[in-house]
Amino acid sequence: MTVLKLRNHIPISGPARREATDGTESDMRVSLGFEPGWFYQRCGVDFTERWHQDPFYRYDSLVKMKRELCKAFPSVSYWNEDFKDDLSTISGCYGAYVIPMVCGFRLVYEKDRWPEIDKNKEKLSVREIEKLDVDNILSSSFTEEIFRQMDIIEAEWKKIHGYLNWQGVLNNAFILRGENIFTDFYDRPDLVHHFFSIISGV
Repeated sequence: MTVLKLRNHIPISGPARREATDGTESDMRVSLGFEPGWFYQRCGVDFTERWHQDPFYRYDSLVKMKRELCKAFPSVSYWNEDFKDDLSTISGCYGAYVIPMVCGFRLVYEKDRWPEIDKNKEKLSVREIEKLDVDNILSSSFTEEIFRQMDIIEAEWKKIHGYLNWQGVLNNAFILRGENIFTDFYDRPDLVHHFFSIISGV
């Protein structure tokens, strides 16, 4: 059985994540990444909602971002302006909050940073968690939005590059339930098992 190896990777357009290796990586490597504010200040890329929802706008912004990286760091071979495949991407869309978005949480967007969860949103109650269903969650308008973008990317560029940032099960549970998830481990283990199964299923 082949064991898939993963490497740390920071796409131009997203937070750190893992990608499959191709066997050419050295044992010690550096992953370079930049906050949205860096790109906003240097090339005017606006990271508000349009960046996350419009594949054409995102593609054009990534052209600018990659050009700026090559200009600012000419001796670094990490980026290649002639390589276009990584521009038709979903990497970075909705930052680290894809699962919360699918579960109905709203994001707050800023022009120079990754989106954040709306802090006014109440965390999920026990009753809400008990009612969660994978099929219902995956039939949400947000899920349709993700697939719409992927269809556009595939139709326009023939290949969908990148990965959404799913985060881990506990990270998502904490975002959705808040600190109560930790007491739930002791007070409501069956609820936690159900909740983790739902998050994993999504």
